[in-house]
Amino acid sequence: MLLLLIHVIMGVTVCERICTAPNGTDTHLVWKSCSDGPIIFHNLTLLDENRKFFPFCNAMYPIDAKKPFIVSGSITNTANEYYGDLATSVKLYKWGGLFGCHWYQIPSFGVLDDLVECGKGIECPIRPGPQQLTMTFNLRGIDYFIKILPDGVPYKMIFEIMDLAKDTYSCIEMWSVIRT
Repeated sequence: MLLLLIHVIMGVTVCERICTAPNGTDTHLVWKSCSDGPIIFHNLTLLDENRKFFPFCNAMYPIDAKKPFIVSGSITNTANEYYGDLATSVKLYKWGGLFGCHWYQIPSFGVLDDLVECGKGIECPIRPGPQQLTMTFNLRGIDYFIKILPDGVPYKMIFEIMDLAKDTYSCIEMWSVIRT
């Protein structure tokens, strides 16, 4: 049994090395919208905790999960109402795997839910029209979870942003190498 476990672990490690990072994530952040609104994202930038840019192809990239980071987006709230009861849910996927180069969801058992919400990482309310939205992620409280993740491999994070009181939903997908 132990030999089988060692073989599987070694096989996953070899496969992760063979799988090249998708869409240039070895050098820069990739993102896309995964919903139709009402919050529409136009661009997305990574900032460090001091609000300094994470320049592409710089030593600041990839994301260091041991340090707070900010996801800042130019958005448009297409609804004619304010959103002030925002919360997030994050789904995490790892690139690579034993059976080929694919995204594999990592079960988080709710650990990644409500990491940021109004008053805790999101500046609220979100008013109608164009504006800047910043979400600050400080993962130090879940370092026990971060430590078990493979270091330096591409991850896909799906950020689901919900207004709990108004039953609305928006979503962005980010691909990045993450240091754990």
